[in-house]
Amino acid sequence: MHRDTRRTRSRGSHTRFATRPQGRRPELLGAYRLVCQTRPMPMRKFHHTVTDDDTSAKIGSGDLEVLATPRLITWCENAAFQVCKQNIDPDHTTVGTMVKIEHVKGSPVGSEITVLCAEPINDGRRLVCHISVKDTEGEELARGEVHRAVVDPDRFMARCQRLL
Repeated sequence: MHRDTRRTRSRGSHTRFATRPQGRRPELLGAYRLVCQTRPMPMRKFHHTVTDDDTSAKIGSGDLEVLATPRLITWCENAAFQVCKQNIDPDHTTVGTMVKIEHVKGSPVGSEITVLCAEPINDGRRLVCHISVKDTEGEELARGEVHRAVVDPDRFMARCQRLL
């Protein structure tokens, strides 16, 4: 008997996959049999406090006394670097290749910020970390991805020197 696999939503942000016999179209999700359920990724936490040196007015990316997006990106890249470092051979390192961050809420000087970085998804030589940034109330300030490439440090630096 053929089975039809459907992707469905359930409580929270969990994705559920369910199957039902081919040819029968039940009205309710209850008629589906649970096959696989994803779980939230474990996230490492990195804590920061916004100082005068972290503001867009000081960095030059704006004129307000709020957390500058370039500083936020630096914190996200550093979190991804620390998480990725634990997942590679000690004779290799990682370099940033792409950052996709949406900064959705401002943070004044003195704000306590937590950068949450998921364990990387590995597609061979590239590691992709999903990032979420929250304030002390748990409100999301930013979200996105940081991509890093695994490289041999000696070969990478030799290649950079040839470009000079």
